[in-house]
Amino acid sequence: MILLSSDLILAGISSVFVGIFSALVGLGGGFILVPMYTLLFGLAPEIAIGTSITATICTTLSATLFQLESAKAHLSVILRIVLFSLPSAVIGSYCTQYLSGGSLIGIFGIFLLIMAGRLTIWPVLLEFLSHQSSSSASSDSAKIVRTRRMSALFLYATGCLGGLVSGLTGISGGIIFVPALISRKVQIHNAVVISLASIIFTSSGAAATSLLMGHVSIPFLLSTATGVLIGGAIGVRLSPYLTADLIRWMLGVSIGTIALVMIIKALTLA
Repeated sequence: MILLSSDLILAGISSVFVGIFSALVGLGGGFILVPMYTLLFGLAPEIAIGTSITATICTTLSATLFQLESAKAHLSVILRIVLFSLPSAVIGSYCTQYLSGGSLIGIFGIFLLIMAGRLTIWPVLLEFLSHQSSSSASSDSAKIVRTRRMSALFLYATGCLGGLVSGLTGISGGIIFVPALISRKVQIHNAVVISLASIIFTSSGAAATSLLMGHVSIPFLLSTATGVLIGGAIGVRLSPYLTADLIRWMLGVSIGTIALVMIIKALTLA
């Protein structure tokens, strides 16, 4: 495939918006970059995934540097996630060479669809169920305290799953980290900071593996990296002006739409 300069320019411009959105919702941007690479520019799935996961390092690094103090405050949580996410990402990235293009796209789409429901329908359902239950104020308070506690085992499992998904699909693991943290009553803005910082380390292992296997398009990587670095810095500045519910719905609707497109494409390749 001959890379036209117009393709690289378009990728760079699009990546600015990817960086903005990624910084707002706490994901590396792979959930947009992979479909963009495969559907718009025609890259092979394994190349799209490798390029995407390498570019997400730039997105998350840019956003994290502007929130460094907040990231330091959650360092213990970040380290527990990264401890298992890094090796899992390497394993997932290595496994991509044994899966067909249609399978990779299908796996990616299914994960996105599940997470879209988790971020949109699931909170509404939980709120409805909570109104139906009757309990004393003291028991409610105790429940909140328990749900806020995140055991090391929970963080290890979150890191392991997020890393595996990251390496296998190129979506950087944030798609697992953010919902998992939110499920433990972590405020969404804090969950975003933790996720972005964790992705830097998680993606590095998978990115190195992808580079060694030749699964990275250097021209698209350079173009994308430039765009997401700019966009990530802008997204951090915009974040305080958006409510948690708005961020959650922006993420859920976007992910759900992309998921359906990717699943349909996977079925046509089957």
